[in-house]
Amino acid sequence: MKKLFKNILYIFIYYLICIFILSILNYFNIIGDKVMYYINFIIFIIIIYFNGSRDSIRKMNDKTIYSLLIGLIISGLFFVLNIILGYKINFKLFIYLILIILVSLLSSFRKNKKKL
Repeated sequence: MKKLFKNILYIFIYYLICIFILSILNYFNIIGDKVMYYINFIIFIIIIYFNGSRDSIRKMNDKTIYSLLIGLIISGLFFVLNIILGYKINFKLFIYLILIILVSLLSSFRKNKKKL
C-alpha cells in the first residue's frame, strides 16, 4: 500500500512540474489559453499511462488490479476536489474520470520486453 501512494505522489509531482512549465509558457504568451487547456489534459493522460505501465512492468502479479486501483484513487481524488471546490458535476467531468481509469488500465496491458 505504501508503494501505491508513493506512485500516486510521483504522478502528481510530474503533473505539477508540467503545469508549472505550461503556466510559464502561458504567462509569456507563447501558448494560448485553449491550447494550454488541451495540452494540460494530454500531458496528464500521458503521465498516467507511462507511470502505470512502468509500475505494472515492475509488479508482474495482478498488474491490471494495481493499475485499476491507481486509476480509481486518482479519479476519486479529482471527484472529491471538484465537490470541495464547488465545480459543477457534469457529463464532461464523468468522461474525464472514466478516461483516467481506462488509461490506467490500458497502461497495464503494455508488454514487458525483457524475457523472464
